[in-house]
Amino acid sequence: MSTEHNVAVVGASPLSEVMMRIVVQVDGEEHRSGIFTHTSGGLLPETPVFEIIVDNYDPPEEAVLLMSVYNKSSHMVMLNFDGEVVWSMKSGDADDGKGLGVQPVDGEIQYNHFEGVWDNGTIKRMSLSGKPIETIALLDSHHFFTVGPDGETVWIQHDVQTPKGDSPLVGDSLMVGTGDDAEMLFSTWDHLTFQIDPSNFPEWTHANGVEYSADRDSYIMSTAFADTLIELDTEGNPLRIIGGYNSADSDYQFNSPDDTFSYPHGVRWTSKGNLLVFSTLDNVSKVIRYELDDETGTIWKRWEFGADQGYEARLLGEVHELEDGNILISWGSVGVLQVVDPTNNTVLWEAHSALKEFPTQVHYLDTPYTTR
Repeated sequence: MSTEHNVAVVGASPLSEVMMRIVVQVDGEEHRSGIFTHTSGGLLPETPVFEIIVDNYDPPEEAVLLMSVYNKSSHMVMLNFDGEVVWSMKSGDADDGKGLGVQPVDGEIQYNHFEGVWDNGTIKRMSLSGKPIETIALLDSHHFFTVGPDGETVWIQHDVQTPKGDSPLVGDSLMVGTGDDAEMLFSTWDHLTFQIDPSNFPEWTHANGVEYSADRDSYIMSTAFADTLIELDTEGNPLRIIGGYNSADSDYQFNSPDDTFSYPHGVRWTSKGNLLVFSTLDNVSKVIRYELDDETGTIWKRWEFGADQGYEARLLGEVHELEDGNILISWGSVGVLQVVDPTNNTVLWEAHSALKEFPTQVHYLDTPYTTR
């Protein structure tokens, strides 16, 4: 009896000779092939390049950052901590649009793609070998997306309404599912106080990120123009509304007015239930960790980093807590990635992207995926 399979393996440097052995189990018995060699493929010529500036971090040997990189040509790349791109695929070019969000899902890659600004949004699924699996249209979708507890796509959609018969104004909805099965989980029109900033007209909320937390079984959604964070249960019910500098809504008040955030992005919960926020206020970007006291409705700033670096991320930005307790920061359109030790604010690792290229959505993986 014989069988045949195609397996994509990533993680090796381009055009490198790799030694491999195949191990299979049949009826509980292990069968091992002899050792053979294979030369890894090359990367696309326009693959984004990163320069390592600080290198004092010791992650697992195979650890990589999976990210979408924005430029006239958008790419998805896996970058190891030696600064080598070990996998790369194009997600859009100057003629047909761009990609912003990327997610590793069950051994495949899912990413979104937009034509023009936010026109004709789609989610695309593919294998690591680059084989297309499915393309799904997501009407008026924008920015990042996430994957819910049952593997469903959860995404942000422009929600255009005309309150009091005025000109059309743009809020946001959080949608779950795709195609005819897509349903609205949450609308900013239903739960946030409408206020318009003339400089942002006709958009008033500008939702820019959503993330599912398995530990909390909830979503956290950020709105940059409304300066508001919303935690939702999986049915779309608001659990917490956390207002920042320009917010009209909040279930909490800051212990000190100086501790507020603004233009939030890349929001994550930590393992201890604190909230990490990427914030830009008065042209200075930084990351802040907050503790929320539900009994008193008070927000306490427990840590911050980056104000003295002088970065202003006009677009995007993210912050993640790693399993070792260090903090991974993507400084968005500044084009800088850092791993920071929060106990002493030491930068352990830093990478810079080329001019006008910058990471959009970033994921830390202990090892590159191997997928069928």
